[in-house]
Amino acid sequence: MTPKGSMAIGGGPPITHLPPAMKAMFQPGPPLPYIYRPKKRKASALSGIADWVKLFETSEPPERIIMETRRDRKYDRKKAKEAIQAAKLNQALKTWDPHQPPAEIAHLITKEPYKTLFV
Repeated sequence: MTPKGSMAIGGGPPITHLPPAMKAMFQPGPPLPYIYRPKKRKASALSGIADWVKLFETSEPPERIIMETRRDRKYDRKKAKEAIQAAKLNQALKTWDPHQPPAEIAHLITKEPYKTLFV
């Protein structure tokens, strides 16, 4: 049985049997440069807002401009359509006669109920 990391024939680690071009790929790179630990800086002193109060605005803010949003425009269109439809419905209710058929289907209705064909 061969020891771990060696080849059965020829002895030695397997890298010794590789050509020089492939051995170069397994060579270690240069050592990493040493980087000194950064020095700890002193934290800045905490202060309140008393120094900044003099920079605040003292005048009233301008009047807020409220723009119409997409939702508002959609709601307005919906309400306008509902108003138009309600006006049409009121007009149709005023002209409606329950004893006479509408003019659109009056020519299709027979005068004799016994001559009506049900399919």
